[in-house]
Amino acid sequence: MPTPGTVLWQIAHLEHSARHYAEIIRQRPMSEEPITPPPSTRVLEDLLTALYQAHAHFREVIAELAENDVNQPCARGMNVAEFIRMAVRHSTWRASQIATVRRLYRYHCC
Repeated sequence: MPTPGTVLWQIAHLEHSARHYAEIIRQRPMSEEPITPPPSTRVLEDLLTALYQAHAHFREVIAELAENDVNQPCARGMNVAEFIRMAVRHSTWRASQIATVRRLYRYHCC
């Protein structure tokens, strides 16, 4: 993984998390989460491509759920709906951190 706290790390973390969350939903219910390997690259362009692909796959996994799946047990003591809400909050939180850093950088540098 890239250096913690950097924008590159945030992007790698988002990519890793999206793959991890998709796998949890696919394998649910589970008491022990699968080991998800970190991204295979530290190159920004490659990480962005991987992030877009991981998010697309996560959306596909969610789209495949039946209506009655959302109340089924998932992981971390949550049902599927709660788990998806947590995953979306996490992604939004990390993406907003990236946006804030970019805004601060623009303000400081320009």
